[in-house]
Amino acid sequence: MSAETEPRDRLALLFPGQGNLRPGIGQRLLAEVPWAGERLRQLSEAAGTDLVELLCEAPLCEEPVTGHLAMAAYGLVAFEHLRRDREERPAIMAGHSLGEITALVCAGMLGPEEGLRLARVRGECMAEATRDTSGAMLALVGASLERLREIFADWRGSDPDASVWEVNLNGPQQLVVAGEREALADLQAFLDGRDVRSMPLKTAGAFHTPLMAEAAACLARAAADLSFGEPSIPLVSSMNGRMLTSHRGMEVHLALQMASPVQWLETMRCLQRAQVTRVIEVGPPGGPLTRLARDLGGWRISGLFEK
Repeated sequence: MSAETEPRDRLALLFPGQGNLRPGIGQRLLAEVPWAGERLRQLSEAAGTDLVELLCEAPLCEEPVTGHLAMAAYGLVAFEHLRRDREERPAIMAGHSLGEITALVCAGMLGPEEGLRLARVRGECMAEATRDTSGAMLALVGASLERLREIFADWRGSDPDASVWEVNLNGPQQLVVAGEREALADLQAFLDGRDVRSMPLKTAGAFHTPLMAEAAACLARAAADLSFGEPSIPLVSSMNGRMLTSHRGMEVHLALQMASPVQWLETMRCLQRAQVTRVIEVGPPGGPLTRLARDLGGWRISGLFEK
């Protein structure tokens, strides 16, 4: 194939939230990237914790602060690895939930240290918001997204005051809902006998719901003190699947994103319209964003540690 007819490589980088959080996630990163340990130690002061220990030795749990710091730090170092060692040049980027903060740092809108501090504050705000609530999250699978939404709407129609909401529209066959645990138990009972499976997620609260309103306001106050720059790499927001076109009002945007559903399917469709030909999940291998990208198809999937 000649250079004139060879398809252009349009790479999208996908930054995960806490969906791939597990103990020891940094061990392979340190094994594959010789300078990663030193870089994590440099970032540890801004994070307020030993990031090498957090990523490689600490028994990570779903507690928001440690989870936020672990995934954000991993993403920042993994991005530097892709640019520095692999010479990857992304055409566009997107982040799922917390991953949007990592993505905006990698797009040049904030410095790495500021981004880690903001991730910590986001986790602290969420931890405070979940302290006195009984929130949880539930993944619904086994049918098309449209059918899953219909079934959920039928249940909501029978109990319109139930404190449960759609929170992640992740892919063509996955819907995540969140809310009060008692109401989620009622939903699971409603689903019995239907061709839909429900899977409780290991989270500390009902994230991306109105129950996060106080946490969102807390994050907005912290973000208002930061100076955001214009993105040097195009960035799609997972709040609405649209391009972030300006750095103005980012404190409002981040607060809204924290308490609004993650529109990941729309985000991926935006990447399709941008003619993306290849994707890399900038997180631990085998993550959920890789699986969702594979379900959609239409692009090549590269691994973070490919030679």
